[in-house]
Amino acid sequence: MKNIFDSEGKLMTFLDGFADVMVLAILWVICSLPIITVGASTTAFYSVMMKLVVGEESYVVRSFFKAFKENFKISTIVWLIMGTIGGLVCTSLYIVFNSSKVGSKLFYALPFYLLVLIIYTMTINFVFPYIAKFYDTVKRTLMISLIFSTRHFLQSILLIIIDVAIFIFAFKIPALFILFPLISGFCHAKVYQKIFAKIIDARDEENSESNMVQELD
Repeated sequence: MKNIFDSEGKLMTFLDGFADVMVLAILWVICSLPIITVGASTTAFYSVMMKLVVGEESYVVRSFFKAFKENFKISTIVWLIMGTIGGLVCTSLYIVFNSSKVGSKLFYALPFYLLVLIIYTMTINFVFPYIAKFYDTVKRTLMISLIFSTRHFLQSILLIIIDVAIFIFAFKIPALFILFPLISGFCHAKVYQKIFAKIIDARDEENSESNMVQELD
């Protein structure tokens, strides 16, 4: 029993981790309030969260604002681009959905717009964790996020389902809205951390092979 409440015990480790994630979720909400900063705030959130899920991070607040500052420019540009695209996609879907009648041409266009919305959601879910993990140009960041989110289609769809499920439950139990960024962010970070680890390993192998070739030359 004494070991449970020991500073190194499982319960205390869990409570410390939960407190860190709660602080991180609160920071994300506060720093996203100006709307224009949603991109930088989300990137900073994932920068810390992906370290927390593997037990690497200990200075949550300091690390959050460090990542926020370092990635502010590219995150804001990407957010403005993706926000504009998202607005156009949702507006088009709304118009088609409300203007179409069963059997009309617009009605048969609904599946297409729904598919576009799904691909868009998969991409925007992937893009900010990617910025948090890798330094790249805006164009490459968007292209790689689109490619890898579709390549890991099952994981991307699973994360969308989890988010929708949490959102639905939150309407029935409003208190869950507080936990939405916490639960959703943790699930996303867990999945993306594994995907990015594979990308890093692949890049390391390519670099080592390239170095070996250069040594032989």
